[in-house]
Amino acid sequence: MVAWHAQEKRGLDKLREHSIIAASHDAAARWPPPRCHPGTRVEVVDLLIKWGSRLVGSVAIIWVKGPAGVGKSAIAQSVADALKEILGASFFFSRPNRRDDPNRFFLTLAHQLATRFPDSGYGNVINKLIRRDPTIVEKTLLEQFLHLFVIPFRRLNDAQRCFSSKVIIVDGLDECNGEGAQAEIIRIIVESVRSGTTPFRWLILSRLESHHQEKAIPLIPTDCP
Repeated sequence: MVAWHAQEKRGLDKLREHSIIAASHDAAARWPPPRCHPGTRVEVVDLLIKWGSRLVGSVAIIWVKGPAGVGKSAIAQSVADALKEILGASFFFSRPNRRDDPNRFFLTLAHQLATRFPDSGYGNVINKLIRRDPTIVEKTLLEQFLHLFVIPFRRLNDAQRCFSSKVIIVDGLDECNGEGAQAEIIRIIVESVRSGTTPFRWLILSRLESHHQEKAIPLIPTDCP
């Protein structure tokens, strides 16, 4: 499909303005990113790479959980580097670096998908949706997800096929600002997977906070001791 024209980028420009560019796995602001040292976390990283590549497992969500300082971000970065050909988007939360705004989470993922896959037609759809309703970037998390993920993929059967092999990596969810927002993000993702409204596989890494316990049941937890 034909990519959007330069004069029609206003919707995507607005999306970019409300995104956190530095949250991506390959953002310059995160350089050098944490990576697993050679010979460490080999089994976990290898399992996640095989899962992301559809070589093992059929679950659409894996949650890697563990206490602070055990190397979850390094695992996430190593997996993102290895899966770069099928990586749809990534978000590395960090409170110290002010990458913790939940209201910019789905906006950032959508912007990455639109810019990385310009020929999929996805960018054209969300560009038009935001031009028609610029307040999308200021709506609730659920409404953002509806307008930037559910509606576009409902309209684009070709995009569903294009993105069906893609993985989205979310690191440090526990550093997202607000326990309620963390739980809402999990709920939205899980419900989307259950209902089939989006085609992705999701890799989530976080400390297992007490307020996550109720939401852990639908996910496939992988301990990181």
